[in-house]
Amino acid sequence: MELLHEHSVNGVILSAKHAYFEQIEAAIRACELEGVEAWLVADFFRAQFSRTSFDDFYGLPVLVFRSAPESSWPRVIKQLLDTFGSFLLLIALSWLFALIALLISSLRRGRCCSASSGPGSTAGRSPSTSSAPW
Repeated sequence: MELLHEHSVNGVILSAKHAYFEQIEAAIRACELEGVEAWLVADFFRAQFSRTSFDDFYGLPVLVFRSAPESSWPRVIKQLLDTFGSFLLLIALSWLFALIALLISSLRRGRCCSASSGPGSTAGRSPSTSSAPW
């Protein structure tokens, strides 16, 4: 408390590692009385595989340790909107795709797929000079 009065402090970082929680609680109360922000480092024990987050449980501050990835509703909603949105866009633009396909087929004369013109190709030869056995 004396240090808070002697120095102009904006915030205090407290570590409760192997400390008595009564002392930590007293320090946090002193910070509250002085209007100073207090941060408590949650290093009481080592959580090797979990991620730590902070939550509120009926007005009580709670540290949450998760090892599995959390399912976030915004991510699920975005995935659904992406899937249904692309499907609806595909349906809405299908007339345009059909029109483009008709334009392409009407502009092309002859077959849709042309024969290759590489070595050994019979394209451009008359049927009598073709080397094909059939």
